[in-house]
Amino acid sequence: YVCRVLSVDNLVNGYQSEHVNHARLISNELWDDHFDLLIQSARDLPAEQLANASEIPSLHRHVSKLLEGTQILKIKVYDLKGRTVYSTELNEIGENNIDDAGFIAGLRGQNRSELFHYSQLRTFDSKLPDRDLVESYIPRFDPKTGQVSGVFEIYRDATSVLVEVRQRQTLLVGAVIALLVVLYLFVVVVVRQAQKRLITQSHERQKALQALELSE
Repeated sequence: YVCRVLSVDNLVNGYQSEHVNHARLISNELWDDHFDLLIQSARDLPAEQLANASEIPSLHRHVSKLLEGTQILKIKVYDLKGRTVYSTELNEIGENNIDDAGFIAGLRGQNRSELFHYSQLRTFDSKLPDRDLVESYIPRFDPKTGQVSGVFEIYRDATSVLVEVRQRQTLLVGAVIALLVVLYLFVVVVVRQAQKRLITQSHERQKALQALELSE
């Protein structure tokens, strides 16, 4: 259990570091010319109309091309009101996550990551069953003011890595059980030898007492 907890913590922390780099890359490539303009233009739009913003199709193509070949399966971008102004799963655009702990952490300028299991996940153009994902909330800082101007939510597939973690855990549990069996057998042998010595000593003591009685 301790091995699994430490392995998962290392996995989540490692993925979070990579997500920070991905968020920085996406921000450098697309924020000023796409995300910032989208946030500005959608500021007064109702949530149900955000998905119909004219910038979405072009932005979706840019994001898809930028993430091609990576293990990132999904990206969401929130404005400061907690609204999803963009998501690679287009039907999520307009959702409000202002009460989400990850978004709140991002709004405060903090990175936050967690591991989740999805029975089904929708990506750019497909659905994937039974996926373990690391979700990271990464704040985007305005380079001019240093203030948070938006929050990224990045999803990365960790299924294969967790399979390896489970395999290592199985091997570790097997090794521990084997070691305990060996220790148990060793203790049994030691105890039986001790019992034999005690029995031998008891017999010798009885013989000595009997000899003493005959002598007296």
